Amino acid sequence: MGEHVTHTVFFDLLVQPESEEAERFLASSRLILMSIPGVAQFQVLRQISPRNDLPFGFIMKFLNHAAYAAFQSHPEYRHYLREVWQRQVAMFQEIAYVPWKEASLLEPVEM
Repeated sequence: MGEHVTHTVFFDLLVQPESEEAERFLASSRLILMSIPGVAQFQVLRQISPRNDLPFGFIMKFLNHAAYAAFQSHPEYRHYLREVWQRQVAMFQEIAYVPWKEASLLEPVEM
């Protein structure tokens, strides 16, 4: 598959969102995850809608499915999941997706 892959994960931490511990988690996670080969883009997000209980998000983009698969199996990522993520994240929603081919055929919707 040659399509780029967008991997998103939205999450809540075991600590308060405004705490120094949360800041450290976000900063260190960014450095660790960006250093793993295959990550083309990385962004840390803060959710602002009152309709969602997951205050933080990471968005990672990969050039193709092979890069995404290599990231998922990389030893540093596996270690991060065991030693950081599982110990500090209370709950999360994870999605990986590729562009919808037909989306380019749709007309813009005016709101």
